[in-house]
Amino acid sequence: MQDGTTFEVKKMVEGHTCTRSNKGGNKRATQGWVANIVAEKLKSDGYVSPMELRKWITKTCNVELPYLKVFIGKEQAYTDMYGKWEESFMKLDEFREELLNRNEGSIVEIDFDTDGDKKRFKRFFICLAAYSKGLLAGCRPYIALDACHLKGKFTSVLAAATGIDGNNSIFPIAYSVLESESTQSWTWFLESLKKSIGMPDGLVISSDMQKGLEVAVMHIYPNVEHRECVRHLYSNFKKQFRGEFFNKKLWGAAKTYRPTKHDRLLKDIVDVSQDAITYLNINHKKIWSRSKFGTTSKCDYITNNISESFNSWIGATRYQPVLDLLDANREKLMKRFDKKRILVKRWNGVLVPNAKIRLNDIFKNLGEYEVCRSGDNQAEVKFKGTR
Repeated sequence: MQDGTTFEVKKMVEGHTCTRSNKGGNKRATQGWVANIVAEKLKSDGYVSPMELRKWITKTCNVELPYLKVFIGKEQAYTDMYGKWEESFMKLDEFREELLNRNEGSIVEIDFDTDGDKKRFKRFFICLAAYSKGLLAGCRPYIALDACHLKGKFTSVLAAATGIDGNNSIFPIAYSVLESESTQSWTWFLESLKKSIGMPDGLVISSDMQKGLEVAVMHIYPNVEHRECVRHLYSNFKKQFRGEFFNKKLWGAAKTYRPTKHDRLLKDIVDVSQDAITYLNINHKKIWSRSKFGTTSKCDYITNNISESFNSWIGATRYQPVLDLLDANREKLMKRFDKKRILVKRWNGVLVPNAKIRLNDIFKNLGEYEVCRSGDNQAEVKFKGTR
């Protein structure tokens, strides 16, 4: 009612229908509601911890939920998206047999922990015949090893052995789900890898600093050249020896092909800190300088980037149940090999494209030389300038 400038306001109390923030949660925010809300976020972001999801729900929906309700809702979301994770483990024996039946000459291993009549999944290894034959027939004897943590309901690690094809592209060789990074699990992986590829002449194994891997390599491949990623070496080295001086000298020693320059750069480090060179010589016995590399592998990589490229390439499969992960990666590799096969058919000549590009870059700086061809693969090179 209005009387001049005076207003009379009557209050009407009704039940609220909007979602509101409260410490105890909202009765409408059931486990199913949480699963539905977080499903798209899990698909787009991959793994998100329950604590992060809880904060996200509070910010997005203005609802504060108990941690347990978010955790259970997240588990239901995974089940809705991928099925029951426990059922994935129950089908692994059947999956292994199917792979072996359809890929003669492959090595597919599975390992369980047993307790009476019960068995619990532990590890799974895959190296299909196409992978091992491709490595041995068309790749350099260089293998990079790495592992990345899997996400989702059951945490473990995905270990992989990756090579380089003739055109300097990554060539996946084998992959495995392991219960953890340890000497025992890496030894099992390398034993399976050795069954698959044997001991190629001049084999080089490159790695970061994974737990237990160095001991496993020395046990399974005691006579191979074991290289260490310089970037990871330096990340630990600089914790004790900081500054641009150590950075420049260490990376210079790693990149040089000349043993004399390598030794001189290390001497410069010794002159500043005897402890630094002791750290490099004792704590890191693996080869990390190009001047020390063998020549059979024809590979001078000083970092483990190809493994990291593989980890990035497998992408969202890291968030799936183990059976879906293993089969999704198998399918990705199948498509990759088929794509490469089609691409190779378009190449002309005896050299791969990357080699041609590299040689053309070198030729640009040979203006003072004359190249006289004597055949498709031979030529005589003469200096045109004065001496």
